[in-house]
Amino acid sequence: MNQEDMANELSRILKIMCGLDPTTEKYGDTLDHYSKLMSTFHKELESCNSDLENSSKLKLDEMTLKAKELEMQLRTEEAKENSKKAKREAWFGLIKIGLLILGMLFGIILTGSLEQSTILSQKCFSFVSKLMPKIL
Repeated sequence: MNQEDMANELSRILKIMCGLDPTTEKYGDTLDHYSKLMSTFHKELESCNSDLENSSKLKLDEMTLKAKELEMQLRTEEAKENSKKAKREAWFGLIKIGLLILGMLFGIILTGSLEQSTILSQKCFSFVSKLMPKIL
C-alpha cells in the first residue's frame, strides 16, 4: 500500500468511526485498526524522508567529489601552464645572454678592425703626406 492509499484508508476509517457509537466494541476495534494504520503511515513517511535525506546526501557527496576532481584538474593544468611559462622564460633568458655575447664579440671585432684600419690609414696617409710636399 502506498502513502496515498493509506491516507485514503485512514480517511475512510475515520468516516466510519464518526458513524459509530464510542461505547461499542466495533468502535474500539475500528480505533485499534485506525491507530495501527496511522502508525504504519507515519513509519512509511519517516522511511521516505530518510531515503530522501540519504539520496540528497549522496547527490551532495557526488557533487562535492566532482567539484574536488575539477579543482584538482584545474590545479594540474595551472601547474603545467606555469611550468611551460617558466621554461619559456628560461629559454628567453638564455637567448638574451647569447645575443649579448654575440653583440659583445661583434663589437670587439668591429673595434679591432677599425683600429687596424685607422693604423693602416695613418701609415698610408703619412706616406701620402710625405709625398705631397715633394710634389707641390
